[in-house]
Amino acid sequence: MANETEKEVKKPLWRRILSWVMTGIIGLIIVGFVAIQINGMVNKDKYHGVNMAFGNATLIVLTDSMEPDYMVGSAIFIKDVEPSTIKEGDDLTFYWASQGMVVTHRVLGTPELKDGKYWFTCHGINSNSDQCTWDCTDQTQYFSEDDLIGKVTGNSVLYGKVYSFFTSIWGLILLLAIPTVYLIGTSVGDIVKAMKEDDDEPAKAASAGAPASIEGMSQEDIERLKQDMLNEMLEEKMSKKEDE
Repeated sequence: MANETEKEVKKPLWRRILSWVMTGIIGLIIVGFVAIQINGMVNKDKYHGVNMAFGNATLIVLTDSMEPDYMVGSAIFIKDVEPSTIKEGDDLTFYWASQGMVVTHRVLGTPELKDGKYWFTCHGINSNSDQCTWDCTDQTQYFSEDDLIGKVTGNSVLYGKVYSFFTSIWGLILLLAIPTVYLIGTSVGDIVKAMKEDDDEPAKAASAGAPASIEGMSQEDIERLKQDMLNEMLEEKMSKKEDE
């Protein structure tokens, strides 16, 4: 009697690794998004509505007052710093109370210490602006550390484009859709494959009892098969004689 063996069909290693990676990406996106939103909401009042996640933020430049250093549409990276460490020439992001808006400009002169607080004078650097009502270098803002949001630590035009897209509703949908579609697609493929294998089982079972081909058998197995067949023929012949 033939021994039936059950063979487990597994995904290739690269597909399993890719599935783990995709699942991890989705998890990181969700966890990171939730953590950033919660931290930003907790500190919203402190940073005048800017979503500073763990003391850092990425903002997109909207005006040309800091060109050519920071082009419109580029990303600037903001970090919360101690007011006492700020010096002339630093670029600060702050809340301009008189205009009710967040601005990023350069420190002009040495910061002043009055009544236990640091005060800063900032201005734009673009002398040929299309958006300033006059030369941006002549427009100054004076504010205390209470309105300071952070110091600019870097910028990137390319990252600004990518960041703007992926923080939009369509970007977030795409970011979640790519790994999700892959996981769903591979899962459906595995289900279809399993169903097809189930349909093939009756045929496999029917062929399981069929005699094996002599081709590929060892000489010892062939001799044993001949002896078994001879014994069956003798038993059949003896049985017929007894019936007579």
